[in-house]
Amino acid sequence: FEAGEQGGAAAQRLGQVAYEDLMAGGQLAHVLDLSTRYGTEPLGQRGFIAHYVRGATAYARARQAHEAEASASTGPKVSADDPATDPATINRYREAASMLGDAGKQDDVGKYNADLMRAMMLRGRALYYAGDLEPASEAFAQAAAQAQALGPGSASDAQEALWLAVVSMDALIGKDPAARGTARMDRLDELSTLFVRLYPQSPRAAQLLINQRTGSRVKDEEAVKTLLSVAKDAPIYEASRRAAARVLYRLYRGAPGDERSFAAARFVAVAEEVLGADRRAAAAAKDADAKEAGTRVVTTARQLLDALLSSGSPDVQRAQAVLEVVE
Repeated sequence: FEAGEQGGAAAQRLGQVAYEDLMAGGQLAHVLDLSTRYGTEPLGQRGFIAHYVRGATAYARARQAHEAEASASTGPKVSADDPATDPATINRYREAASMLGDAGKQDDVGKYNADLMRAMMLRGRALYYAGDLEPASEAFAQAAAQAQALGPGSASDAQEALWLAVVSMDALIGKDPAARGTARMDRLDELSTLFVRLYPQSPRAAQLLINQRTGSRVKDEEAVKTLLSVAKDAPIYEASRRAAARVLYRLYRGAPGDERSFAAARFVAVAEEVLGADRRAAAAAKDADAKEAGTRVVTTARQLLDALLSSGSPDVQRAQAVLEVVE
């Protein structure tokens, strides 16, 4: 290829044969590098790899345009991590997504299961940056299913793809409040529930439970286990404890008589820690933040007093300590 016209048809054909050998050996990184340098014409018009490489190359060019657009912005700060706003860049992303989608329709796609998963992921990213959030979410969900089918070696890819499916649908609903209570909201809940059940030890699972927009399909006991698994040094530790306390209080209120004392003890153990955190926040905050934190203190204190004093053996000493915090 570097010989250019001087190499003639023979050099062009040798390059094409080399491309085909690299593709047959699964050396996609080399193929992408070569196609960036010398173009995609030697790849031919058929086959998964040919479409995948063209789509990946088009995506890379769209990213370059997107990053240039973000850096050239003179108004409010624009991030290349957000969907593009320039129509030309959006079209570049959509073209890349179309090419990557075509890759999955080729007759030889069955030979490239791992690369197909990567193509699905890349298609999801192209759609996301184009602002096509619902199709992006579905592309990521398909990539997650493909990664799961590949086995344990692709577990991290499966988790990342499913997380991005949730993020895309959540971003769509965040931009369109009218979508709440619709099939899109149901789909977000479905994806979030699946993530929590498949990856309960992930901090992202706890974050989903903390941020949930509506009632979750995750069973209360599942939610508590996930929320209480968050490490103490994690940024969301206090928020996860607060969310766990809400669920545990609900379990306590709904517990039958013979299980009520146990449910109360579980709630109190977590809620006392939450009360201490809210007290510190209220003391350190100012104005509206202080008022909000103070309101949380009172709410948690009322629930604690309910659990401490409503059982057959009221714990008056701990209840008094709660009242002192409120004062």
